[in-house]
This record gives sequence, structure tokens and C-alpha cells, in this order.
Amino acid sequence: MGVVVHQADAQVCNLFTLSPCLGPALFFIPPSGTCCRRLRDQVPCLCDYTQGTNYGRFIGSGARRVAQACGVVSSLAFFQA
Repeated sequence: MGVVVHQADAQVCNLFTLSPCLGPALFFIPPSGTCCRRLRDQVPCLCDYTQGTNYGRFIGSGARRVAQACGVVSSLAFFQA
């Protein structure tokens, strides 16, 4: 359910690896280095998370805030409502 494998680049998309980002997204606290590293690792998967899964409805302004704080600005388009 939460894992998508992209065959072309062997990227393993696992939404649950972003669990360190949950607190910052929900409670307006700064993201940790671990959160930002994992978010950057999962950049190729962000579109799948927001559009190709049932999780998209849970991703909102908190996710945009965390992505921006982590410098994942190029991927913010994936978080547009």
C-alpha cells in the first residue's frame, strides 16, 4: 500500500520513511535533519504520494511548509491543492 517501486531508476517509494516529518507537518515545529534527508531522498515519489495514492488527501499546508523548510522548493508543485 505505502510502497511504490519505480523500475526505471530503481527508486523505492515508501511514504512511511517520511515519518520523521509528521510532527513538523502537524505541529509547526522545525523539521529535523533526518526529516529533510528523507524528504530529499523521496523527491521522485512526491507526485505518486499526492496523486497516485489515498494519502494525497492528508498532504496539505503542513507538507508544503516542511518541504520549503527543507529546501525542497522544486517539489512544492506536488503539494499544490
